[in-house]
Amino acid sequence: GTGLLEGAFSRFHREVSGALTRAGVAHANEHPSDGQLAIDVALPDRRFAIEVNGPTHYGRGEDAQRPSAATRQRERQLRREGWLLRSVPWWEWEKLRGQAGLQEAYMRAVVKSLELEARIINYEVAARMQLAAGDVLDVSRESSSTHALYGLDNPVTAGYGMRCLLARRLIE
Repeated sequence: GTGLLEGAFSRFHREVSGALTRAGVAHANEHPSDGQLAIDVALPDRRFAIEVNGPTHYGRGEDAQRPSAATRQRERQLRREGWLLRSVPWWEWEKLRGQAGLQEAYMRAVVKSLELEARIINYEVAARMQLAAGDVLDVSRESSSTHALYGLDNPVTAGYGMRCLLARRLIE
């Protein structure tokens, strides 16, 4: 039989996709990015990209496990487009060759690491929003004319006026 390095790399891609399928992870192969790229394996609804990287994606000799300039550029482009990205390097997958259970576990771990990264990003956004909320919710610095314009000095309209003012400030 031929190893991953001796045959077409499309078999490597099929094995990765098969492991995801066995793990119950819905995905798309060769999914178009927002730009001109095709993502090897994508979970499009979650903006997760998994690149199946054979030896041509890496350097030679001492740099055999360092992504090539073209691979790094491609990864930067996908990240700029908002994709969370993981690579499956050929040398890691080769160790799992013929071991479907380990391949499936490996791909589950890849997806879990993407889920964790997404969760961390969401928490960071939430923290920034909470930090900014103090300034947004403090209407004491608004002028008296703005308070009057929104009816904050009238008990009948104050509640609605405050919600309108806060909505404007959140949009700003």
